Formats: sequence, structure tokens, C-alpha cells
Amino acid sequence: MTTKLKGNALCMQVEEGVIQFGFADDEFDVKEYLLLSRSFEIDDQDRELRLEGVHIEWGDQLRSAYGGVEAVILSEHQVIFKVDRDTAVRLGTEETIEIEVADARYYPKGAAMFLARLFGEENGVTITYVG
Repeated sequence: MTTKLKGNALCMQVEEGVIQFGFADDEFDVKEYLLLSRSFEIDDQDRELRLEGVHIEWGDQLRSAYGGVEAVILSEHQVIFKVDRDTAVRLGTEETIEIEVADARYYPKGAAMFLARLFGEENGVTITYVG
């Protein structure tokens, strides 16, 4: 099974020490979205609470997790995220999240480089461009 989202609006930004990448069903009237973010500044309290690494959020802050992304596969009109079972449960999704990209600003090779920056040295995340 796969959880699907029509990605009509793309977010790729670095602002105030946070890098973000995601898609939403609409740019202004958002009902569904997937957002990944990571802070460049991690303090001891964040480490203690295990609030470090990439944060993934599906449609609501209550449906989120830190870590758990195993792979990202990018193509011309699609981005697929593979997450572990625990993360899927926390998000309320399947382990495969498929984004059908409909935003003209999406450039898969650029998105792959941006995601490499977002994930940084997080172990185990594979980012693949299929083109």
C-alpha cells in the first residue's frame, strides 16, 4: 500500500537556521502536506529529548516524527519517500509516501541536491534520481 499526495505546491527553503522541503495540495488553501525540516543548530536539550535530525510531518504537527526516512526516489513528476514502520505509524501513513508533482518549480536534480543538504550526514538515507 502507498499513501499518495498531489504535490501542487513545492517548498524548498532555508530560513532562520532551518532547512525545509515539502509539498502541499495547494499553495494557499492547504489541506494535505508533507514537510521535512532540520535545524542547523542542535542544543543539548534537543539531543536529550531526541529532537535532532530530520523532522517529518504529514498534514498536522501531531502526525510527525524525527528520523525514520530510509530512502527518497526522485523522477520527473514524482517523489517517493520510504519510511520505517515506526515512522509510518506516527505519521498515520503507509511506509511508502508517493508525491505526484504538479508544481512547475520542481526540478528533480536540484531537489535531490537540496535533500542531500537537508539530510546531511544522517545515516542510512538513500537519495536516488531516476531519469
